[in-house]
Amino acid sequence: MLTAKIKACLYYAKDLLPVNLTLSLLIALVGLVYGLPFWKTFSFSLVTGGAFVSSYIYKRRRGHQFYFFYNLGISLGVLQISALLMDILLAAGVLLVKNNFR
Repeated sequence: MLTAKIKACLYYAKDLLPVNLTLSLLIALVGLVYGLPFWKTFSFSLVTGGAFVSSYIYKRRRGHQFYFFYNLGISLGVLQISALLMDILLAAGVLLVKNNFR
């Protein structure tokens, strides 16, 4: 049963990722115009604003799908924390690759 919960959390994070990446890219491009470093701004917005906005959009567009997760015994908080952890890992990976391959 644990693997089903992990797969469901990964499914939720995967559904949030396209909106989060698009919004973070737009924020990083706007930050670049104002002189902020692109990759740091992208990584920061990936974890903060992009994550929260993509979660909000998911709730508004696909709120009925939370019954699927509820039936597996996964709360909304667990889903959001698991998606945030995936975003942190992705942002850390981006910064790690950026800093090691100059």
